[in-house]
Amino acid sequence: MSNSRPLAYDRVNLFGPTPINMNVAGNANILALNDNDTKFMPTSIILENAYTSGTQTTQPVFVIDNGITGQNVSAGFTYTTPLAVQGKSNVAALVANPVPVISGKELGITSVARTNNVATVITASAHGFTAGDIVSIEGAGEFDVEKIQLLTASGSTITYVSVGVDVATTSATLAKVVYGNVLRLKKTTLGAGGEQYTNAFVVGIYY
Repeated sequence: MSNSRPLAYDRVNLFGPTPINMNVAGNANILALNDNDTKFMPTSIILENAYTSGTQTTQPVFVIDNGITGQNVSAGFTYTTPLAVQGKSNVAALVANPVPVISGKELGITSVARTNNVATVITASAHGFTAGDIVSIEGAGEFDVEKIQLLTASGSTITYVSVGVDVATTSATLAKVVYGNVLRLKKTTLGAGGEQYTNAFVVGIYY
């Protein structure tokens, strides 16, 4: 999809449902773009209760990460789940002109290695990725891969499945990680009294 195309109603899209356990701390990825040529502006983010038990006391935050830092896209959000509110929808109020989810970003690589069919990549700077993010590796020879899910991600290190013979740490300064922004639901452990499942939906426009 070309970034030069104008906004149009036929480019509106719905992502979801993405099932999320709201009683588990951490990040839940709601939307990621990896086609190298798309922007997506969220216009509505909805959490719909699928099963609840207990109440929520800490509110989640919607953030678009660019691989390094994150920007909050929700101006206000209240997620309360007393008993027996299955099917209740909670809509996030978005900030004015929320940052878009952008695909095709790049991050340099300094070295690669492989042990027991797991590749370890060291990036040129802190990456901000989370385990489960989807990236592509280019310019690293046999380590090149398109749209692979990360096994682990921390600091400037990422790992992913890479079947082949073991390879000692090798310089890869001409290689790069290609990735898209990720729209995440950031949350601490919320509520009490049992697991609280919700379905996340994102509505927005491609351009």
